[in-house]
Amino acid sequence: MSTSPIDDVSGPAAWSDRYVDIINRGAYGELRALFSDEAVFYTPTGRTLRGADEISDFYTGFLPTLHPRVRISSRLVGANETMFALAASTDDEPTEFIGAVDHVTVDDTGRAVRMMVFTRPAGSP
Repeated sequence: MSTSPIDDVSGPAAWSDRYVDIINRGAYGELRALFSDEAVFYTPTGRTLRGADEISDFYTGFLPTLHPRVRISSRLVGANETMFALAASTDDEPTEFIGAVDHVTVDDTGRAVRMMVFTRPAGSP
């Protein structure tokens, strides 16, 4: 029996820990395994992405341009959802800042079925 990255995820808090780990390792393609094929992703720009493949394409096209380093600075956890603030830094912006606030709902398999990302307004310190 083969395993996938999702095998390490048992709930919404673990999901967010895995999400941060994947981003910090620069293994952006592994993010696909965190999303269900029916997932809906609301981007901070107002686009709605559907399905693990479309969401993965978004991340693999976007994150390599930033090379972010992130950590969870605050987190709330419910039975099947989590909301967390990501403190971030990038090569171009090495001073840590609040980069995003994410809300994620997971299904019984531990995969995200809904994710909404809020980012700081352009030009914010």
